[in-house]
Amino acid sequence: MIVSMKKVLLFMKEYETDAALKALREAGLVHIMTPKRESPETEDISEELDQYQQAVSVLERNPAEHQNQQPYQGTPRDLVDHILDLDETLSDCHERIRELGRMERFYEQWGEFNPHTVRELAESGVQLYFCRVKPEDLPESAACIPLKKEKTHHQVLFVHRGDEEVELPAEAARIPDLSPEEIRQERRSTEEKIEAVHQQFITLSVHAEMLREEIRKLSSNLEFHEIKNGLEHEQPVRWLMGFVPKEDLEKITEAAQQYAWGMIIDDPDESEPVPTKLKNRRIVRIIEPVFEVLGTVPGYREYDISSLFLGFFTVFVAMIVSDAGYGLLFLVLTVLLHLREGRVSRLSGLLYLLSSVTVVWGALTGNWFGSETIASIPVIHRMIIPQIAAFPEMVNIETAVTQQNVMYLCFIIGTVQLIIACLMNFKRDLPQLSTFSHLGWLSMIIGLYYLVLNLVLGLDMPVWPLYAIGIGFALVIIFSAQQPGRSFLKGLAFGFGGLFTTFLDSISTFSNIISYIRLFAVGMASVAISSSFNSMAEPMFGGVLIPAALLVLLIGHGMNIVMALLSVFVHGIRLNMLEFSGQLGMEWTGFKYAPFGEQKTTQDN
Repeated sequence: MIVSMKKVLLFMKEYETDAALKALREAGLVHIMTPKRESPETEDISEELDQYQQAVSVLERNPAEHQNQQPYQGTPRDLVDHILDLDETLSDCHERIRELGRMERFYEQWGEFNPHTVRELAESGVQLYFCRVKPEDLPESAACIPLKKEKTHHQVLFVHRGDEEVELPAEAARIPDLSPEEIRQERRSTEEKIEAVHQQFITLSVHAEMLREEIRKLSSNLEFHEIKNGLEHEQPVRWLMGFVPKEDLEKITEAAQQYAWGMIIDDPDESEPVPTKLKNRRIVRIIEPVFEVLGTVPGYREYDISSLFLGFFTVFVAMIVSDAGYGLLFLVLTVLLHLREGRVSRLSGLLYLLSSVTVVWGALTGNWFGSETIASIPVIHRMIIPQIAAFPEMVNIETAVTQQNVMYLCFIIGTVQLIIACLMNFKRDLPQLSTFSHLGWLSMIIGLYYLVLNLVLGLDMPVWPLYAIGIGFALVIIFSAQQPGRSFLKGLAFGFGGLFTTFLDSISTFSNIISYIRLFAVGMASVAISSSFNSMAEPMFGGVLIPAALLVLLIGHGMNIVMALLSVFVHGIRLNMLEFSGQLGMEWTGFKYAPFGEQKTTQDN
C-alpha cells in the first residue's frame, strides 16, 4: 500500500542550522523538498566524491580472490591517491603499447632496419623517404628505389642528397624512433609493468569496502551542504518544507519539541508533488526488482498494484515461457544464486516463484523442452490437462481445439484483470457520481469480452452483450465528467463533449482484451521452436554425429530461452504497465520517498 504522508514546515534559528540538520539526518524521517543548491564547498565535496567512486570502480575491476584484509597503512585519501596514480600509470602503459604496435606495423610493412642508421645518414646529408605510390605516379629516377609491388600501390624508397626540400609523389611514412629489437624489449617491460599494476590493484581491492564507507560519508556530507544552501531564510530564522509518513509524525514532533523547532503540519495539497512510500508484505516486495529495473514509481495519489502486478506477472511469465524444462533450469539457477547470496533476497524469491509456476504450467501442458518423448513418460503424461496440451495428438484431441482453449483462457485472464481495474476505480471514487462511469466501463468490458470471443474464436454470442456495451457506453457518457461542485447537467454536457474520446477509449479497451492473445502466441511459438530444433537434432543421434546433435540442441534451446526472456519483458510487463495500468488511469509519475538521513548500505530483504 501507499503510505499516507503529512507535509511539514520546520523553522529553526539560523545559528542552529547545522545542529538542526544533523538532528534531522539522524532521525531519517523527512523527505526534504527544499531545492538543493551548489556552492564552492559542495563542488569540492563532489569532486572528491567522484575521485573515491573512480577508485572503487578501479578496484572492482580487479577483485581479490581471498579477502584476508590487512589494515591499510595510511588514510583513505592516501589510498585513493595511490589507486588513481596507479590507474594513470596503467593508462600510460596501455597508450605506450598502442604506440609500440603502430611502430611494429611499420616494420611489418617496410621490413626491419635500424632507424638510428637512417638518422645518421640524414645528419650526413642523405635523406631517406618511404612512400606508397600509385603506379602512374611512379617517377623514373635513380633516386627512386622500388621495394615491393602491391595491387594498387608500389612501396618505394626515395633517396635524396642535400638539405633542400624535395617534392614527393606521396606522403612519406613516419620512421619509428625505436628499432625492432628496442620495440620488443620495451613491449616486454611495459607488459610486465601492467601486470605489476594489476597485482597491486588486486592487493588493494580488499580495502574497497573502506572506500565505500567513505563514499557514503561524502554523499551524506554533500547532501547536507546542498540542503543547507537551499534553505529559505529571513534573519534570524531558516526553514524547510518536506514530507513525513503519517505513522512517523509523532517522532518528528518529539524531535521538534526537543530541539525547539517551529513546526507546521498540514495535509498535502491536491496539486502538490508528494513522494511515494510503499509498504507491503515481504512476499509482495519480491516484485520490487522489476519496478527498479523499469524505474517506475506510482504517483502518491495513484494505486499500489504491487500484489496484483506480482500475481498476473507470474501467470504471464509461465504462459510465455511455457516450458517445464526451462522452468527447471531457471529453478536450478535460482538455487545457485540463493546459495551464493546465503539468503533469499527479493530477486531470488521472485525467481523461485516465477520458475516454480513455469514448471507447473509446463507440466500441465506437457511441454518439457518441446519433446514429445519426455511428455510420453507415464508419470509426466498423467499430469497433462488434455484440453490445453502442447502436443494434442498425444491425448487424441485436435490441435485447433487446444489452441482455442488456450486463447479462451488468455481472454478470460485479460478480462478479469481489466474488471479488477474497474472495481478499484469504483471503490476509489465512492460516493461521487463519477463512480457510475466505472460501472459503465465494467459493463462494456464484459460485453466486449463476448464480442472478442465471437470475432476471434468464432463462438456464438447472445444478444445481451451488445446491450451491455450500449448501456455501459451511456453510463460513461453520463457520469464520467460529473465532479463535486459541478451541476449534473453541466457534467452531462461535458460527457457528451467527450463522446468521441470515449468512443476511441472503448475501441482501445476492445483491442486491450484482444492483446492478451499474445500469451498464447508467444507460448505456442516457444513450443514450435524447441520442437523444430529437437527434430533437427534427432537424426544425428548415433555415431560420430552426437556432438553435432548436442550442439544443435544447445544453440536451439539457448536461443529459445533468450527469446522467451525477452518476451517476458516485452509482453509480460506490457500487459501490466499498459493495458491494466491504462484501465486504472495510472501514469506512473511518482518519485520515491527518500528521507534525509545517513547514507547506509541497502539490505535486500
